[in-house]
Amino acid sequence: MSRDERGFASAQMIVLLVASFALLAWLTNVLFIQFERASARSALADAARQAARTQANSPTCEQTIADVLRRLVPGAMKPESQVFTNITCVGVGDPNSPVVTAKMHFNFDPWFPGVPNADGDLTVTVQKRNGSTP
Repeated sequence: MSRDERGFASAQMIVLLVASFALLAWLTNVLFIQFERASARSALADAARQAARTQANSPTCEQTIADVLRRLVPGAMKPESQVFTNITCVGVGDPNSPVVTAKMHFNFDPWFPGVPNADGDLTVTVQKRNGSTP
């Protein structure tokens, strides 16, 4: 190694570490968004199944969704947070409706540049069964 190349390995190591941490942060952000989407879908499914079994009313179904999300993703259910919005349950408590449909809109803003904004709607529909648990 000549005198001109001294310290070059240190510069390479710093660039490599910065790139590695950036990739780790990007991957963590993607995984966190996927976890929040899975939590939202789980909350919708739990509430729709419970409403189909118990013939609960729509506010009870919507409260169940909020409670499940509050347990799984605590920060997303704060009043100032706009991550999960337009939570609705349709067909709940209606004996003429064969299904219960739970819906919500989600908007996950990424923390890291380059991660796409996850914005969309989730819908879960559960078939009611007469006289048995779905």
